[in-house]
Amino acid sequence: MISPFQGEPKPLEKPITPEEVRKSFNSLNNNKAPGEDEIHAKLLKYRTPLLDQTIADIFNTTFNKHEKIDINGGVLIAIQKPGKKKGPPKNLRPITLLNSLRKALSVINLNRIRPDVKRYLSNSQSGFRQNRSTADVVWTHKWLSAKTLKEDVRIKITGIDMSSAFNTINRSQILEILKTIIKEDEVRIILFLLSNTEITTKMNGSSKAMPFMSNVGTPQGDSLSPVLFTIYLENALREIRTTLPEPNSSYGRGIPSEIAYADDVDFIGHDYAFIAKIQETLEKYQLKVNTDKTEFTLLSKSEEDWKKVKKDPFEFDGTRSVDESIADNLGILVAYRTYEQLVQEKGEKEEESMADLGLNPKQVFFLSYAQVIADGGTQTKTFKLALKKI
Repeated sequence: MISPFQGEPKPLEKPITPEEVRKSFNSLNNNKAPGEDEIHAKLLKYRTPLLDQTIADIFNTTFNKHEKIDINGGVLIAIQKPGKKKGPPKNLRPITLLNSLRKALSVINLNRIRPDVKRYLSNSQSGFRQNRSTADVVWTHKWLSAKTLKEDVRIKITGIDMSSAFNTINRSQILEILKTIIKEDEVRIILFLLSNTEITTKMNGSSKAMPFMSNVGTPQGDSLSPVLFTIYLENALREIRTTLPEPNSSYGRGIPSEIAYADDVDFIGHDYAFIAKIQETLEKYQLKVNTDKTEFTLLSKSEEDWKKVKKDPFEFDGTRSVDESIADNLGILVAYRTYEQLVQEKGEKEEESMADLGLNPKQVFFLSYAQVIADGGTQTKTFKLALKKI
């Protein structure tokens, strides 16, 4: 268990301002359930401006005098994973409902550390970053596919997924990493946020069990926690890069060493046998690879490869085709094919809109963008007409 404060009490070098509080309150989502404090985000978003100074003073006094404020508790609930069978616990997703003031302090700190985090993270990481999304991952995979087809080379991809990644972070370890990246004030705030995280479970919609202290992982439910995970993972990936040999291929420069979105990481250009070395390094950081979801993919122009690799993926260096790989990773081509199937089933004509299929504007745009990527920058008349109606 880590202490919320270290050293003698002293003011923050850069005190929290009412303007920072205002921005953090305004960024909260109205549709999120409140934590133990029962303070809904909309109450803070539509507050009197006088509250900004009061909350800033409370936060600053906490660090100036080492006075504890009870905002780090959370309520643990479980929700059914969509599309999964009801009953098995593995098909439930644990969600922690955090107090609104804790979320606000997390946002304040996140806004402060963004520039430092941006410099620290590799360009290969697209998760939980401003102006980045799964579209970057899709584009990179399609670029690799195009390079494979154009230059007739074979590119190996080892895709890993980590089990309960956010819940396995070593808090002392992440704090040591942060000390090399961000300023002392921000480390002090994160230290406070990672301490005294008392969790209460909620069952049958109302009754609460005995609370317990959580001392590992980052409390999920605020905007800072996933960013802390990407920093933690980046440190592990930096060590992995030093242990793996240079990519064994002849496809030239410009190929990324990995493609990552949060805890989903694809290693590019290495023999599949190196998965053991990758797992060994990640275990030092208490990050466990879900071997059931590990994917070995070979990008190749040869159709004969796909027939061979189904027999022995390690012997023939791969398991799936280009399109199947991308579809498994992000589901975009799957979504596009689902649309095509709907068109065939309903007998839609070329000039009719996708909106007639029951798709909302967001889905129309997403599928249209997916097709641009999948088809190398082209759009059918159907998509163009649908987009005009958004």
